[in-house]
Amino acid sequence: MKMRQIPRIEVPAGAMTPLKPGGLHVMLIDVPTRLQAGDTVDIVLHFDDDSRQTITAPVKTVMGGMKHGQAKGKQGSGTSSAH
Repeated sequence: MKMRQIPRIEVPAGAMTPLKPGGLHVMLIDVPTRLQAGDTVDIVLHFDDDSRQTITAPVKTVMGGMKHGQAKGKQGSGTSSAH
């Protein structure tokens, strides 16, 4: 699996864009406090019309949300991300 940062996630008007492990997801970078699996974080979503929405997301281990077989035999590093 290879992860790369993307500048935005497109969500067409009236539609949904699912976020999930192994697909599009939110990974927090340079977080000032250490997060633990089971914590929650508030994330502010910014939209093209300048509106914003705050959501609360659970913190999971990088591999914690993946189904068996998706990890391709690699073990998680203990790094956390919000999905």
